[in-house]
Amino acid sequence: MNDTRHEENWTLPEATVNGSYGHGWDTMKRFFLELFILVIILGAAAIPMGIVNNPTGFHSAGTAFLKLFGFAYLVLLYAAIRYGVLYGFVRGARGETPEVNDIFKVTDNYMNVVLSGLVTTVIIGIGFMALLIPGIYFACRLVFVPYLVVERKMEVVPALRESWDISKGKAWTIFLMGLTAIPIALLGLLMCGVGILFSLVWIHAAFASLYVALTPGQTVAVSFPEVPEPPVPDEPEEVPAVVPDVKEEKTTNEEEEEKGEKEVKKTKKARKQTSNKEE
Repeated sequence: MNDTRHEENWTLPEATVNGSYGHGWDTMKRFFLELFILVIILGAAAIPMGIVNNPTGFHSAGTAFLKLFGFAYLVLLYAAIRYGVLYGFVRGARGETPEVNDIFKVTDNYMNVVLSGLVTTVIIGIGFMALLIPGIYFACRLVFVPYLVVERKMEVVPALRESWDISKGKAWTIFLMGLTAIPIALLGLLMCGVGILFSLVWIHAAFASLYVALTPGQTVAVSFPEVPEPPVPDEPEEVPAVVPDVKEEKTTNEEEEEKGEKEVKKTKKARKQTSNKEE
């Protein structure tokens, strides 16, 4: 990601209702604009769903087509946008600056995003049809599937299993967090209706904070001052050793001896030649 800012003094939240909503509040304050934009995008993506669910002025064939279109839109597009938005909230909960481009992170694992949304919906739906309580229980245990599929790029079955393991012993906490979200959402609606957007930012940040608290293996982004690395000195180039030509210098005595030998030879030669002439 480009222009990623890391926040200082960012600590892991506690895996409790108060700890998650408290950390979610801090996340919302630090990255409010970025998270608010993500919520607006998610809300805009839900508008076609509202139109499809309340068709007016269409005959039966048109209504059937709209229902089919709505299902395809929900499975293929809306679920992907929702997963991408939730990933942005996870980045915020980890101390990283969320970005609109986080939504496109789902393209790295798009098929598993679509399949995990379908499988999770079917499992929770079966639980609600059997009895209300199993549906709520399944929803609590599988709440982390979107985060795992996008952040860790997990496949469907491993993501379901991992969410089940992460939420072990925390189903009651997740359920209470869901109950706490109801008055927060109602309070937002009372604020001229627009307040629901602020409420959704806080709620999503709280659930992302709980996920971060339960996944300590992931690194929390904390900024530290950059310390410049000391310059590495260049290795000196090897200079070939220059061996000077050493000429043997003859001493004065040696020169005199050579001259003396030459003179002796000349003298002997001259005497020899003289003796030959006399003969």
